Parts: sequence; structure tokens; C-alpha cells
Amino acid sequence: NDFYADMPEPPTGSPLLGARKSEFRSLFYIDIVGSVSDAPIVNALRHLAEMAPFLRVLGCYPMSGKLKNHVAKAVGTPDGTIISDELSRFTLDTPAIPKLSEKLLSVAPMESKRLKIAVIGFGNFGQFLAKTFVKHADVVACNRTDYSAQAKAIGVTYYNDPESLLSKEDDIDVVVISVAILAFEKIVSLLPKERLRDILVVDVLSVKVFAKTVLMAELPEDAGILCTHPMFGPESGKYSWSGLPMVYDRVRINDNETCEQERMPMSERCSLFLDIFSSENCAMVDMTCEQHDKQAADSQFITHFTGRVISRLNLASTAIATKGFKSLLTLRDQTVKDSFDLFSALYICNPNAEATLSKMRTAIKDLVVDLKSNKSKLHFNHTESSDEKKDDMERLSEFINKVSPSKTGETFGLATKLKQEGKDIVMTLCVGEPDFPPPKPILEAAKAAIDSGKTRYTPVQGILELREAIAKDLKTRKDVEADPNNILITAGGKQAIFCAILAMCDKGDQVVVPAPYWVSYPEIVRLSGAEPVIISRDPRKDFILSPIELSAVLTPNTRMIILCNPCNPTGCLYQRSDLEAIAALLSRPEYAHIYVLADEIYERLTYDGSEHISFASLPGMQHRTLIVNGFAKAYAMTGFRLGYLVAPTKILKAALKLQSQLNSCACSISQYAGVKALSLQQSELDPLYAELEKKRNLTVGRLNKIPNVYCASAKGAFYAFPDVSAYFGSNVKNPHDGSPIASTTALCQYLISYHGVALVAGDAFGEPKGIRLSFATSMEDINKAIDRLEAGLEALEIS
Repeated sequence: NDFYADMPEPPTGSPLLGARKSEFRSLFYIDIVGSVSDAPIVNALRHLAEMAPFLRVLGCYPMSGKLKNHVAKAVGTPDGTIISDELSRFTLDTPAIPKLSEKLLSVAPMESKRLKIAVIGFGNFGQFLAKTFVKHADVVACNRTDYSAQAKAIGVTYYNDPESLLSKEDDIDVVVISVAILAFEKIVSLLPKERLRDILVVDVLSVKVFAKTVLMAELPEDAGILCTHPMFGPESGKYSWSGLPMVYDRVRINDNETCEQERMPMSERCSLFLDIFSSENCAMVDMTCEQHDKQAADSQFITHFTGRVISRLNLASTAIATKGFKSLLTLRDQTVKDSFDLFSALYICNPNAEATLSKMRTAIKDLVVDLKSNKSKLHFNHTESSDEKKDDMERLSEFINKVSPSKTGETFGLATKLKQEGKDIVMTLCVGEPDFPPPKPILEAAKAAIDSGKTRYTPVQGILELREAIAKDLKTRKDVEADPNNILITAGGKQAIFCAILAMCDKGDQVVVPAPYWVSYPEIVRLSGAEPVIISRDPRKDFILSPIELSAVLTPNTRMIILCNPCNPTGCLYQRSDLEAIAALLSRPEYAHIYVLADEIYERLTYDGSEHISFASLPGMQHRTLIVNGFAKAYAMTGFRLGYLVAPTKILKAALKLQSQLNSCACSISQYAGVKALSLQQSELDPLYAELEKKRNLTVGRLNKIPNVYCASAKGAFYAFPDVSAYFGSNVKNPHDGSPIASTTALCQYLISYHGVALVAGDAFGEPKGIRLSFATSMEDINKAIDRLEAGLEALEIS
């Protein structure tokens, strides 16, 4: 251990950077006889990853191959020596070589190998790369825009499209995809897959997990994948690449035994391609895609974000500008040179960026609080005005200053105000509340509780009859064993979430919140002192959180993951396979400390014959799951304020203690109504849910008919969350006053002010590209609202 105590920190750019010395007792190499694509090897590596804090597959090589360069020198053989199968069974030490040389060794002549590289996407960056590639390889390229003149000047064979290039050039070794991040997935999906078999495919994007995920999903299994990020461009690399970082991850480099013998092995092509950058003296950084994105969010993204913020302040140099201030202006000028699409892609396609943004918000809020609290320390001759004295008397707590008001509440409040002023406003689509009344037996049970005097305090934990009914319901419908003693009855589902998070989370903890999210999740997390880590989800994949996306943000500080299923505001529903994949990830030893808060308030509201699966029902997950549910959505009991929390004993007791000091207990009348609700037959509820499904079909169907609007099919809850990003931005203006429609918030303000429809902006849910509509209203209001939405979008001035 003394040796490791003295071990120096890893060099800048190393994949070990940031790892604590104490984490390593041993660091060593293992040679394995086999291919990384073999099932036993894959399984062995998976188990090894579970045990080891650091595991990297450095590459593979043939057992019968050539000894090259320093390797040949190390074993005392000439460069180019071929190892036979017989020799590969011997230890290659110096004494053995002379004895075996005549029998086993033959010397191959030295040969200079030259790659053939195809560059798909021959814009500014593609041309920049090609100028260096041509010194080391034969280069062909293509682009939809005609860059044939530029290609000729560089010495590159040019085609107008990938199909022509890949069909006419049949000896390509490497395909480099050099396109915009936001266009990457579409372009890769359109490539002729058969032409990419046994070809090394390289991406050069600034975000890596996204690129890796797309390539793994789209390419043939025998295509090689090398994810790279040359961290320089036409400006910084204009004169030299020396010392500039080149990040790479050999994602899938398999030497295919079935390929044509004359083809260069995949591993050799990969090495030769990387040699182009090393020969230009780049700083070569071998780093996983996941490590890259974590580090890039806290460096590249935060740099771009800071520069963009400064640009919006319209600052200029002054006579008293400091060196530091001038550096900020230089940062601004450098970052705004890049397109906004690149900047937004660094946010959209790297889930770690939202976590960084969240930390910045929290840091700014905390800093403002610290500044204001320090104000009282200032002593100088100044007589406070009456207004200043009043402000000091009405000073609010640090605790409450951490909280932002509910955006959904603000929208509903504005719509109500406008309606009271006599304006025609369709406002029913902005509220998350069923439009049907509670079933009659529930109302009768509530009245009976009043008439029989059940109007007094109940135990803080809730009445036993209701807790037993919940336990029975969980066992019958969800296959979850729950003891009534592990159930807490709360004043609504929101209080259950509040009690769970405040009981478990503290300063320094992190809580993963998939976006789009219910507006209260991040705010409750901040109240606990913990940090919400926001992770974006893809509407084209039905907003389902993948294990790859999740693993990218998990850390030793992750305390909890919030999983709303079905989801408010998207209506997405996780299938069993989706949940099992997340559970498999969390079963790894390094994630054994993480809990899941499963918000299942909408679990009865599923469509298309889909079944809701409780996360707690998965093997090994119940003791790590906190279930939150209630009666507001499934039974339309929103005003009854009745919910519950199911949790392991220690956590339940902590939540119980918190509730005892908050509101003592849930309403007694509501609790007895809840007992009756759980006794209803499914046949009594199905007609209500069938109506909601019809409204879902109408809403999603109509939204997807609007030009440039995409809405994922909501399989649960009663919300639709369409992507309307084509209708806001720097090129979109309000036709009435010429003001810019720069965000979904501005778009929704325009829609309510000029077209009389109240919708909630996606900014409130952590997804700035969308808006939320609740279809738990009348068919008439749905049609009227979408008519007005469509008219409002059509009227916008888009340049």
C-alpha cells in the first residue's frame, strides 16, 4: 500500500483521471485466448466489470500473426516475423527463439500499407480532416452539397451521395462519418448496411454515448466501430495538430475470420487510422464514451454555455476592463462562432449536460442567497429607508428561496384570470385532472363516514383498514408483497414523495430525474439539500430511459432514481423488458446503494391493452423500491387528497416521523372513501378508462397531422407531449407585434394571448422542445384546443 500511496496522479486526459488512488490495490493486464465477440468472453468480461472498479479492453490480436516494430524487437526477432500456430504454444523468451527459429519462423518482407478512407459529410470539418488524411491514405468523399471543386483541390475522389460512393468503391477500409450531431442518427440510418459489412466505421462527434448507441443499433454486427473526438477544428488545428487531444474508444474492433483473406484485419485498420493522428503528434487519449461525456459536460458544455450567457448580456470592453474580463469576452467570441445547433446538440445528446446545468442553477441560487445574507455585515454611515427596513423585516428563509413556483399552477392561474376578464379561453387541457366524477360508491362511502362520526384524527400512519386494503391490492394486481406496517397514508401523492425524499436525501446526495419530468420532482429534491441530476429522454423512443443513458449519470453519490410510470407529462409506459434492463443495471455491485422511487399514480390508466408492471415486483428490487401511489387519477378523487407510500421499514419510520410534524394525518373521511375505492370491481372502472383511450387517440392523432409536429403515442396517464421545436427559435416571430418566439414558454404565452388556448410549456418539465396537453377533458374541448393550436402555429412568421 505504501507504493500506491506514492503513486502519481494520472496524466491529464487519462481515463483514470479523477480516480482516487485508494481505489486501486492492483492494476494489471490479462491476456485472454478468444474473441471479444465470443459469448463466454462477453460473459466473463461482464462479471469482471462487476468486480473491478476499472476495466478496459485494450484490443485484440491474432495468435498467428506478425511481430511488428517494438514487439518484434522485444522478443529478438526481425520486424515482420510471422508466428505459426506451433510457436504460439511456446513462451516467446529470448533463449527459446534460436532453438525454434529454423522450424517455426519465416520472415515476411516489409510492406507499406495504405488505408482507403471514405469521408461521408464533406463540409467544413470533413474537408479539414481530409487535408491531413490524404498524406497517409487514399481518400474518397461525398456530400449532398456539391464540394467537388474543393475535393479536387485537396486530392480527394468525390461523389454526390453515400450510395454512389459505397457502391462504386468496393475496397474501402474505413468510413468516417463527419456530419452534424443532430443529423447523425438519420444519416446513419439511411446508409446501405450491406455495403458497411467488414468496414471500420468511425464517428467524429463531440458527444460519444449518443454516437456509440446509434452505431451499435444501426450497423451490421461485422462492422467495426471506432468512436473518436478530435478535440480541435479548422481554426485551432489550422497550422498543426501537435499536442491537440484526440479522444478515441475502440467500441467494436473484431478481426472477422470469415472475411476475405486479402482484406486487412479490423484491428490493423484501426491502428493505422489512429496512427494518422499520432503521426501528427496529437495527444492520444484512450477513453470510454461514457467517461468522455461525463468529462465533456463539465468542460466543453460548460464553456459553451458560459460563452453563450455572456453573449446575451451584450457586454463590451471598457476603459477599466480587467484582464479577466477581457478573457471572458474572448471566450464569448470563440463560442458564438460555432453554430447554435452544435451548442444545443451538446445539451440534447449528452445526458450529463442537464446534470451540469442543474448544478449551475443550484450554484447560482445558493450564491445569491449567500450574497443577500452577507448584506447585514456591511457597516457604513447609511440611514435605511422605510422600504429597506420593511424588506429586512420580511426577509424570507434560505429554505424557501430554493423553491420555484409551480409552472402548471402559474399557467392555470393566468388562464383563470383571463377567463374572469371575459376572454374565451380553453383551459381544461392544462390541468392534470380527470373530467369524470368519482364513482358513486366512493361518494356514498365518504358521506357515510361523515354521518357515522368518522371525522376525528386517525393514527399518523393511517387507518389499518385502508393499509390492509392497499396491501391486498398490491398483492392481487401487482404481485408485490407489502406489510400494512410498511405503508404510510398521506395527504396526496405529492406528500408521499415529499416524505420519501426528505427522509432519505441530504446535502451531497444526487437524485436522478428523467426529463421530461413532473414539475415538483426537482424542487422537492432541492428542498432536501440534494442535487437533482436531470437526464433527457428521446421522444422518438417513446421517452423510455435506457440503461446506457442511466449508467452515464450514476455516481457513488447517487441516492435515488425517480421513475414515473406511466409518466407525467409524456404518457410513456415502461414495458417489462425496459424495467428489467434498468433492474439488471442496478443489480451491479457498484450500484447497490441506489434506491428507486417508483411513482405509480397513473398505473391503472394504460391503453392499447398494455399492462403496467410495478418496479417492486421485479426480482431483487422490492427492498430497494419506494412505491408512491394514490387515488386522485384512477378514481378522480383529486380533492380528497389521499395517497400512500410503501417503503422498507427504516425509511417508512423516518417518513412517518416527518408526517407527524407536518400534518398529523390524512383526512379521515378520505381514508374511508379510499377503502371503498379499492373494493370496486375493474368492470366498474373500465368504461371510464375506455373513454380516456378514445380521447388519447383523438389528441395524438390530430397533433401528428400538424406539419412539423411529432407526438409520441401515450400508452398511459392522460397527457400528450408533442415536440413543437419547429415553431420557436431565433427565426420565429409573433405576427401581431414582431416579437421573437424564442422558447416554448414564449410560444405558450402567444397561444393563450392571441388564440385563447392554455397549454403548459415544456420548459416547466425540463424538456424545452415540447408542450403538455391533458386529454382528460371533453372531446369538444380537445378539438377546439387543437384547432386553436393549429391556427396559432400556422400564423407564426417563420423565416
